Amino acid sequence: MQDILFYLALFFGVSLLSSIGVVVGGTGLIVTSALILLGIPPDVAVVSYRVGTTGAVITSFIKFHKSRKIDYRLAIPLTVFSLAGALIATRIVLTAEAVFLKKAVAFAILAVLAVFLLNPHIGVKRTKKGVPARNILGFGLASIISFINILAGGGGGALFSYLLLLLYGQTFLESAGTKRVVNGIPIIVASLIFLFSEKIDYTLALVLFAANSVGGWFGSQHFIEKGDKYVRPFFIASALILGLMLLAGF
Repeated sequence: MQDILFYLALFFGVSLLSSIGVVVGGTGLIVTSALILLGIPPDVAVVSYRVGTTGAVITSFIKFHKSRKIDYRLAIPLTVFSLAGALIATRIVLTAEAVFLKKAVAFAILAVLAVFLLNPHIGVKRTKKGVPARNILGFGLASIISFINILAGGGGGALFSYLLLLLYGQTFLESAGTKRVVNGIPIIVASLIFLFSEKIDYTLALVLFAANSVGGWFGSQHFIEKGDKYVRPFFIASALILGLMLLAGF
């Protein structure tokens, strides 16, 4: 009975977080931290959540693709470098006993958030950026972010949003759609590897997959209907809360 109540609470909680995280990111760090606090070993929490989050990747991708919010010309080359970082991190996760990158992610999220507070047009209106230097920097950052995302169990969604918004001038919804590919494909590939790992809890992963699928579907649909101006306060508030919770050791 206690297990049933735990999984029900987990399902509804993750569904809610995933519905917001579909445009903001950071859900993985919050959920894995909570699972660890509940006594689940860190490596099991990270691996099980990484497999479970593929649900949100798939359902939200469908929504963003239909609404034409994905820039495939940008997403494809970024994905190649993102995948390289993810594959390296996957091998480390399968052999490491702990994760130490969460506070670094928190500092990065809070530091860059100041840029959004100072410029109200970022994410609401598309801006043009120079091409050559932007792509060199963007490809390198994609590898680093994906590496951190897999190793830390999350945080890549928020960091990829920063990359697409600030470096490539996308809107909030365009960045949310494009990162479904850039961040999503490495997550799926890593999850296929994790499926055969001894560190996965299959029941936990299945519940997380179902919850993320529901949250990703309805969350992306809601934000697409409301538009970029509606997304902005959610993005800022969620990033701020996420950063502060991580700094506090959540």
